[in-house]
Amino acid sequence: MATSDKSKRTVPGYFSYYSIENARYSIEAESKVMSSFPDHTNEDKCFILTPRSTQDDPIIMAVFDGHDGSKGSTLAEGMLYSRFINPDVLDELKANPMETLNQLILETEKKFFREIRNFVEEKDDILGTLPKGVTSYEAYILYPEKINRLQEIEPELAGGTTAVIAVVFNNNLYVANVGDSRAIAVYKDQHKQLSVDHGVDNEDELKRLKDLGLDIEQIKRNGRLGSHENTRSIGDYNIKIGYKDVDVLSSATGPPGIAIPSINGPYPINDIEYILLMSDGVYKTLEYLTDPPTSDVYPRLLQLIQEAEKSVDLQDIANKVLQDIKISHEVVYYDSAMTDPRSTVAVNCRKRDDMTLIVLKF
Repeated sequence: MATSDKSKRTVPGYFSYYSIENARYSIEAESKVMSSFPDHTNEDKCFILTPRSTQDDPIIMAVFDGHDGSKGSTLAEGMLYSRFINPDVLDELKANPMETLNQLILETEKKFFREIRNFVEEKDDILGTLPKGVTSYEAYILYPEKINRLQEIEPELAGGTTAVIAVVFNNNLYVANVGDSRAIAVYKDQHKQLSVDHGVDNEDELKRLKDLGLDIEQIKRNGRLGSHENTRSIGDYNIKIGYKDVDVLSSATGPPGIAIPSINGPYPINDIEYILLMSDGVYKTLEYLTDPPTSDVYPRLLQLIQEAEKSVDLQDIANKVLQDIKISHEVVYYDSAMTDPRSTVAVNCRKRDDMTLIVLKF
């Protein structure tokens, strides 16, 4: 139940969260029937913690968008949830929110690499036994067992996750993030992105990579950092510990990928109507519904939320919104693919990522 005193908006009017699995579409030529199937199991995770003992406790929300499996997002969700329910951590968070959020994300990064340490050491040991200068083909011919073992190790090293965390207490909002999951504040007449997208279209990130000696023009052409969309994340061995083994990254003077979060705040919450947290599957799916794609998706997202408020129970709003986006995406793909399968919309909408949304309304 929301308080009517805007000077003490410590309890939300409602909160809702949901996550749905990715999909890829195909159309049977003769019957013109569309089918959908997932590329992989849902790699997104999320949680929300509301005040337990006193109204002075914070509201904490988080979304994690895993990639190359759910190992990274599962680890981050589990560790950070356990830390945030610790009373001592809550005291630290209230005393120094920005530094505490920074340390918690870096601690999660360290735990990820502790989990895969044995595989990292085994890989290094095997590589240390191979003669210098041998090509990959020669190594496979001469040392097939070692190369096969290296191939078995690679999936154990893979994986990582974005993270976006929003903390509300003492009438203020703080946001910390790595990667491209987003936090949006919706005011009466405008919305504001409070997180930072960490990708190769971020000029600050490109400058950081250039300072490491990397060819940023090549990186921009590739649209990725090695094989990764995000320049900051939790996990992702290949752009951190293993970056010297990636051709386009091997010239860097230090790890191109980092887990240092962007932390922003405090933002007074008196005039905030909604706080939205989402994985990139939500906003990118909405972007691709038009030709050309539009980045101004939040008015449409807010419209879907407000329509859902009139038709479903409050706890089901995020589910309803994601289902509406899913249906719109399917319809747009089908109509576009039947008209021109090579059109921009048909190509962009032939698949979509996992979608996770948290809605908090004051």
